[in-house]
Amino acid sequence: MAGAPLREIRARGLEAARRGGVVLPTEVAGLFDALVDAERLGGPEVTPPGEAAPATVAAAEAAGELVRRFRDPLYVVERTAGRLVQGDAYAEYPRQIHSLLDELKDGEIEVAFKHRGLDELISRVDVLANRLVFALLIGGLVLGSSLMGVFGESGVRLLGIGVFGLVGFVLAAVLGLALLVGIIRSGRL
Repeated sequence: MAGAPLREIRARGLEAARRGGVVLPTEVAGLFDALVDAERLGGPEVTPPGEAAPATVAAAEAAGELVRRFRDPLYVVERTAGRLVQGDAYAEYPRQIHSLLDELKDGEIEVAFKHRGLDELISRVDVLANRLVFALLIGGLVLGSSLMGVFGESGVRLLGIGVFGLVGFVLAAVLGLALLVGIIRSGRL
């Protein structure tokens, strides 16, 4: 593709993007059009067929020079040194360090965190924990009632089950129904 006109490169690139399912932003498509228009600035009478237009060559040379300049180690060192020498960037550091050391010496350092949405999370966890404890209480009541109903030695029995066990079962059923109604009313079943 070296030496191919930008119009052809643009067509091939857009076709490859279309086949790959790539959606290009309108700015990129406009950039392609601008490059093709810039290449046309050389005109067909100035540019022989198969050669790049003078505007394209000049732009490529300028871009290459810019890249070489920014990669030049001497330029990088000069730029870094220039930023380090700027006094206003570090003017506040001595006062800030002094204030920090004073606060450390006095023991007055406080770190405050503010979490957004933490109150909502805590309330949801609180509701979850309450429901879980309530369900465990109901489960324990059912288990205890069944043990009392079957193995209880009390003299009062109803349908072959001890009365205390039957009362525990009824209480567990009422509490379980109340828990179920609460969950359904909250809309999180």
